Amino acid sequence: MDHNCLTYRFEFGAAAALWQFRNDEGRSFNIQVAGNLQTNSGQALLLANLSGLGVALLPAWAVKEHLADGTLESVLSEYETTVFDLDTGIYAVYLSRRNLPAKIRLFIDHLDTELSKQDWT
Repeated sequence: MDHNCLTYRFEFGAAAALWQFRNDEGRSFNIQVAGNLQTNSGQALLLANLSGLGVALLPAWAVKEHLADGTLESVLSEYETTVFDLDTGIYAVYLSRRNLPAKIRLFIDHLDTELSKQDWT
């Protein structure tokens, strides 16, 4: 089957887009994909996907609501993607711990508490 694959690209002009998958036996494999849209914006990729322009490889947290309400449909659900296996984290970046204002420390603690409550899958 041929599908228009909407791809996220960190660097345009780089090698062909590869989608990485793992089957239920733990075997990993790559599929080279092509399509008429490459973007470095996850939001643009999601909007193009919602508009019916093609299939996209997106993280579960970004499409969870759309899958639940039926606006998107999961394909290749028998496979796991390995693209989002990275432990990327979310980081608060600030100048220095020395003389860190209390309101900044409280804000960082608040983010840590609230974000750790989220179901990111």
